[in-house]
Amino acid sequence: MDGPQSFAPAKPGTERLDPILFTRNKLIEETLLSEGAKLLKDGDLRWYFTTAHGEITRLINKNLAHFQRPNALMRLNIHFAEEFVRALWGQPH
Repeated sequence: MDGPQSFAPAKPGTERLDPILFTRNKLIEETLLSEGAKLLKDGDLRWYFTTAHGEITRLINKNLAHFQRPNALMRLNIHFAEEFVRALWGQPH
């Protein structure tokens, strides 16, 4: 059975990147790094995880060609980032 949740073999770099997911992931990267810098400047300790998640997102975006199913990874990252940002600003799910 092939699909995003299967263990079927796949070759890195063969799945076509979804441009909408990639654009959203780039926006998340920029936003998290920018917000992390603001939090650090304000002495807010939430800067650390915000910046760490921004850096993880940057590395994901930089290395998408090495993943077998990059679109699934971007969807996971987007979902996690959106939940994190909601919690960061006092609106946890």
